[in-house]
Amino acid sequence: MTKKDEIALNVRKILLIENKYLSLKEIYSKYIDEYGKPGIEYDSYIRGSIYKHCLDRDLLSDGNEIYFYSLSPKGSHGNQYGLIEWNNDNIDDVEDILSRLSCVPQYDSNNVPANKYFSSREIIIRRKASMAIALAKANYMCETDESHPSFIRKSNFKNYTEAHHLIPLAFQSDFEYSLDIPENIVSLCSNCHNQLHYGVEKKEILKKLYDERKDDLEKNKIGISFEQLCKYYNL
Repeated sequence: MTKKDEIALNVRKILLIENKYLSLKEIYSKYIDEYGKPGIEYDSYIRGSIYKHCLDRDLLSDGNEIYFYSLSPKGSHGNQYGLIEWNNDNIDDVEDILSRLSCVPQYDSNNVPANKYFSSREIIIRRKASMAIALAKANYMCETDESHPSFIRKSNFKNYTEAHHLIPLAFQSDFEYSLDIPENIVSLCSNCHNQLHYGVEKKEILKKLYDERKDDLEKNKIGISFEQLCKYYNL
């Protein structure tokens, strides 16, 4: 076993005990407390060990076993890391991520190309992470109207809201860059969410959400006119 593999297993033990997402800084601190510094440049040792076994890192091309994944893309500030086994294949289930969020991670989508993902496993995990981050950024309130009633979510004792992709993922082929980023995900109460999917009177809700998000969408190269968005919703 290489030194980096040994360090990665130690980090895995730390995450199992903590049972929540940790930033690199938090991992450094807990690692030193538990195992001491692995070398002179201990931060590089630990960071490299994580990257070697992290789902969305280039080092996976070496065929290393996957232990970790990150909540945000490479290059994001304040990124947080968790264990791969915390996830299942249910795309809509974000309870697992929400229950382990100690704070809102910074997410730098950096104009993510639509074909960035190299595996269906990563697509599922990143989608769940994007939805969880979007709900947390909205402070678990309905973005149509914060006064809309809800209830307390059992996983993290926050207000219950649901994640909705403003530009539906079904139309990804119309865009060069990914629609699966927090800037394109809104937090809605159950009533507003279902109204967008199944209701007749939904144009007013759609217009409010569009006006609030259009600048962020354009910054991420997924700009769209309101007229085109209405066509996607069959309006």
